[in-house]
Amino acid sequence: MSSNSRYLISSSWDRSIKVFTFHNKQFYHHFTDVHVGIKRHRKFLLTPKLEVIRAIAITPDNKYIVSVSDDKAIKLLDIENKTEVHHFSHAHKGN
Repeated sequence: MSSNSRYLISSSWDRSIKVFTFHNKQFYHHFTDVHVGIKRHRKFLLTPKLEVIRAIAITPDNKYIVSVSDDKAIKLLDIENKTEVHHFSHAHKGN
């Protein structure tokens, strides 16, 4: 829930994040396949690697959703513009 009680967000094992407006209880936006990487098979074959979202949060200014997944990446999503702002790849790889 956003601190201004405007949005309610949820994430799922299907790698998506849904945003709802709280007061009028309406669906607002569906961010699909938020964390999809590339998995290498053998030497040349590349296929999508679907990562589970482990945690989500709304920033204190209620403008962005932050999500983290098994791929050790952090995504920053703009709620009102319904876009991905930045992908911090391998944010927790190594030291």
